Amino acid sequence: MRKNDLLIRTFDDRKTRFRVYWERLKTAAKMVLRLEGINKAELNLIACSDDKLRQMKSEYFGVDQYTDVIAFPLERNDGYLEGEIYFSPQRILENAGKFGTAYIEELQRVIIHGILHLLGNDDQTPEEKAAMTQLENRYLTKMKISEQ
Repeated sequence: MRKNDLLIRTFDDRKTRFRVYWERLKTAAKMVLRLEGINKAELNLIACSDDKLRQMKSEYFGVDQYTDVIAFPLERNDGYLEGEIYFSPQRILENAGKFGTAYIEELQRVIIHGILHLLGNDDQTPEEKAAMTQLENRYLTKMKISEQ
């Protein structure tokens, strides 16, 4: 890997297929990483089933509930980030309907949310959650502008 490389790998671990716009997710991930000062990264984006993500949430976080995304930081230092983001397209599609947003926008939001977790942001308190949502909205707006 060269300096200034952002390597984004994608994996699909599902039997049921909801469309995943991999290239748009990679673009969103790279934009957020660069804007956050990360110039070298190895990031795995893994689409998995709702049940698989629930099992992981229970196993790694001790919470038995469905979720749309889980992020695991593997390494972070001085402009370098390595991590994995697991997400459920099924849950994201359901959330898009619930929140009245487009599926692709909700997919991008979840990937951005996962990256923010990898960078050390948290959403355990109402204040932290509001700050993360504000960052997500800022990056989603930048995505929309760059897509025009």
